[in-house]
Amino acid sequence: MRDYFPAARGVFDDLDAADTLELLGKAPTPAQAAKLTTGQISAALKRAHRKKNVTARAKTILGALGKQHLGQPDEVSVAYAASITALIAV
Repeated sequence: MRDYFPAARGVFDDLDAADTLELLGKAPTPAQAAKLTTGQISAALKRAHRKKNVTARAKTILGALGKQHLGQPDEVSVAYAASITALIAV
């Protein structure tokens, strides 16, 4: 995660928390995450059973994920995303 998706590491305190996994499952690449809306993030947080501060947390996540970050070439991001998606499925 540090190498290909630094924004996720910065916004999620616990990378194996239910809300983190829900969002990474929905948008496993930085490019996909940058396209998420507040509504999509809020819905993912609710699916992960977050009940408090959903809108505020969604806005915080959106702000962090929408920023430009140094990243990897698309091919590398896609490969990392496939690994993350597989790990979440297990």
